[in-house]
Amino acid sequence: MIIPESEFQPADIAPILRAACNLPDTSQYIIRSDRIEKHDLRVCYAVPKELVKIMTNTLDGPILNHYVSTFLNSISDTSVSALYVDFSNKILILVAFKEGRLFFTKTYKVEENLNVLYWISLAHQSVFEEDKSTPIFYSGKGIETSSLRDTLELYFSQVNKMTHSISLDGLSMKEDVSFYPLHCISEM
Repeated sequence: MIIPESEFQPADIAPILRAACNLPDTSQYIIRSDRIEKHDLRVCYAVPKELVKIMTNTLDGPILNHYVSTFLNSISDTSVSALYVDFSNKILILVAFKEGRLFFTKTYKVEENLNVLYWISLAHQSVFEEDKSTPIFYSGKGIETSSLRDTLELYFSQVNKMTHSISLDGLSMKEDVSFYPLHCISEM
């Protein structure tokens, strides 16, 4: 759940998540929020305590961040109206900026590439109406390694690979990691 920073109250997160995300018993979860400073937002979410326990026992000092937070932080230029898309492991994230403001964000679990095209087209048409020149920026293996990119280019005039604005300085990579989902390469 995304909340404007001006409306954020830490005590309100659990009741909001309980109602909006159908979490009847939030005592089984760690309730978290990530501040997205450049957009003046909070991404609020719940992580099962059992998962946090496994992570803590397995990883050395894990840091929890929601993948939507990582994706929002990776968008470098929000002054342009554009649709940002990340698709990997059957998870589709859509983020639209219009006239320099976050217009919407939505996450879908999708099984078929046709559904990905449907949600991207619907989001683009809903936000930008008939303006097919508004750019789409994409990341994720799901678009790069399938025919989705080619199909998108048939319908939209500007389909561009996202350049991630996260620092990978000092890391030695054996392959191009830019098509991996953002949350797999974020600084943690």
